Amino acid sequence: MMRFVSELSHGDRSPVPIKITADYDIYSGYFGTKLRVLKPLDKRMIRLIQREGVDNLEFLASWIKPDFNLTLLGELERLRFLTIHSDWPLDWAPLQSLQKLRGLKLRTGGLKPQNLEFRRFGNLQSCSIQWHPEWASVLQCKTLRHLSLERSQHVAEFDFSGLLHLREVRIVGCNGLKRISFSPRQAIESLEITATKALHTISPVRILDGVKYLAIGGNVRFDIRQIRRCRGLRRLWLNSVGKIPSLQFLRGSSQLEFLQMLFSTDVGDGDLGVLAGLPRLRSVMYKHRAHYSHRRDALNKLLQNA
Repeated sequence: MMRFVSELSHGDRSPVPIKITADYDIYSGYFGTKLRVLKPLDKRMIRLIQREGVDNLEFLASWIKPDFNLTLLGELERLRFLTIHSDWPLDWAPLQSLQKLRGLKLRTGGLKPQNLEFRRFGNLQSCSIQWHPEWASVLQCKTLRHLSLERSQHVAEFDFSGLLHLREVRIVGCNGLKRISFSPRQAIESLEITATKALHTISPVRILDGVKYLAIGGNVRFDIRQIRRCRGLRRLWLNSVGKIPSLQFLRGSSQLEFLQMLFSTDVGDGDLGVLAGLPRLRSVMYKHRAHYSHRRDALNKLLQNA
């Protein structure tokens, strides 16, 4: 199965280890080199990180304690990308002094965090957080190009209209979310919506016109047929979305190169012939069903020989 990975997220799905030590591991992947800290953060660990010269750090929950001192990170001049998984309540305020950060990923273990003023991050381009009202200022961080929001059962709307540089949006596990709003001045290129079953409105709907990479996972109330607006769509994931009446909404998708429809996704009329008429489509992944017009191997062979 080909997974969806945003270009600006700085988060590899399968990083490759290139150095393993008792204190830290170093991984290499599509988005560069990351150092994963395996011991509590102290002056000694800071010196080890400085010696390696990496700009991307990850702290796992196993090594985060209530006295975790985030102010020490200010000594790392090269630090540009930071991931922290914590199951303890922390004082996040020292992060605001890391003005050179370009990527930030925070996981709080479901705990209510202290306020963090995201508007103070003057160079932040990629941000991935578990949504909390205390972190709502992320929607005013005007430098963002990639934003990932996860795990909220109560928020009904996300308003991204103030983030004019935003290009990639990822929403996961926000089951109470009904509406996402954009500005007509934005140019969204990548959109992922997963486990967000109440979503019914993307406003204005013409924001879909520029989307090139679209991933929908799980049932949504949003009308799937609106995907026909994505005339420049290159890659499309429709996994676990249940019954789709037909694929006729893809008839004008002349730029589509890849399509994935797995798990519960079921094309109601079974007509996959529309895919054979898409000039750039070369790969389709789906679970074959008895009423489908084409088997997967035969359809892919037809597409590759087109």
